[in-house]
Amino acid sequence: MIGELGAAERAAFGAARDRAAAAFERSSVLLAVLLAVVVAIVSVLFLLYTRATRALVAQLSAEQEQTTFRLLEEVPVGIFVLNARGKPYYANRHAQKLLGKGIAAASPERLSEVLQAYEAGTERVYPAERLPLVRALAGEVSECSDVEIHHADEIVPLHVVGAPVHDARGELLYAVAGFQDVRELQRHAMRDSLTGLANRAAFTQIYNRERAVSARAGRTLAIALLDLDRFKSVNDSHGHAAGDEVLRRTATSLAGSLRRADVVGRWGGEELIVLLPDTDEQGAWRALEHALIDVRKLAFTGKDGQTFHVTFSAGAVVAGPNEPLDDVVRRADALLYQAKAKGRNRIEIEA
Repeated sequence: MIGELGAAERAAFGAARDRAAAAFERSSVLLAVLLAVVVAIVSVLFLLYTRATRALVAQLSAEQEQTTFRLLEEVPVGIFVLNARGKPYYANRHAQKLLGKGIAAASPERLSEVLQAYEAGTERVYPAERLPLVRALAGEVSECSDVEIHHADEIVPLHVVGAPVHDARGELLYAVAGFQDVRELQRHAMRDSLTGLANRAAFTQIYNRERAVSARAGRTLAIALLDLDRFKSVNDSHGHAAGDEVLRRTATSLAGSLRRADVVGRWGGEELIVLLPDTDEQGAWRALEHALIDVRKLAFTGKDGQTFHVTFSAGAVVAGPNEPLDDVVRRADALLYQAKAKGRNRIEIEA
């Protein structure tokens, strides 16, 4: 009897243990499934977050890039960009004007050929490996002034500067080249920034050319040196801004009063210089007297609101066939000081 009860208890215990084990196994499986689901959900959320972040960064980068390109459209310099793989990526409108084409599909090796870039003064295609834009792909900063773009109707000489653009990690993003027409650079270099007249270097070149032409043709060539009267008192009384305005408007008036063939330059300070081809001393006096009458008519407003006028004094000479400009100016300067000594507001010529 006792033995039968013990066996029943053991059987009941074993059954309970089996049920508990089965329940634990089911719970473990359920927990594992739940953990897997949670991990999957977290992974999906992380992936979505990563994609959204990348999309936002890409959008911001694209917007920033477009803003940069819009600014570059207003720059008076040609800008050409290659991406990190060397593929043409962007060219602003000034670049397209200078190159005569838009973004041309070309490998770096064929860039010179496609752009019709030649070594200056030759018919040799410019070596692509020497192009600053191509050198920028290799991380170099370089420049050159010996390249020309050949269009159907003209040749455009360029000054080119190339440089790489890297990201924060130092990886290459772009190769960028900026370029300008060398002729335009020379025009700017030869102009006085205040008056827009030929500067001393430009006037010297013009004089040397005109002197040779006049000598061959047997014509006279007159040179006049002008100085604004009492210009220092204009600056002292009305300020340097007023002085600059006097110089600008006097220069404009003088150029407008003379012939198209005549050349007006700024020699320095308040001194202006005039070249008059095929003109003798008397012709120079008449031309300058007419110009002086026009300058006297100019009205300027001073610091106190009052109107004031200006005049100039001048000395004019005829250049010798082989006379250097410095010698001619020295003679004209002596006559200019005679005009000042005689009361200003007049022109003196050689007797």
